[in-house]
Amino acid sequence: MCFTNLVRFEDDQGVIFYGDVPEDCLLDIVGCRVPTLIGDPFEDSLQRTGQEAVIHKILPPVNSVPIFLCIGLNYAEHAKEANLPIPPSPVLFIKPAGNASRVPSLLLILRVGQQPTEELCVQMLSLGRRTK
Repeated sequence: MCFTNLVRFEDDQGVIFYGDVPEDCLLDIVGCRVPTLIGDPFEDSLQRTGQEAVIHKILPPVNSVPIFLCIGLNYAEHAKEANLPIPPSPVLFIKPAGNASRVPSLLLILRVGQQPTEELCVQMLSLGRRTK
């Protein structure tokens, strides 16, 4: 794998890239200069281009998906708000692809130990292998 912190972004000219965000830019990604990558991240074919670009706008990790399979990580909070019993396991649910535009950067960089502020949605893709 040729990246540590994968991001899909648009530069100030409107060109779309994949890039590898350096550790020192993780808290302020927009405006960061990153090495660009070429290939398909879902086919394990990404390679460094030897070029760099500045992140102008963070984009969803993929262009489109048919549906999202979601895992409610804040289900206990929702249950308390609704005055319902807390389920013993995280709640699984689906959302239509149109919801991706409402959370464009939710899936980009979640490091081990970070807690997302809303449901974590995993894109259902036909990869032929397990999604991590």
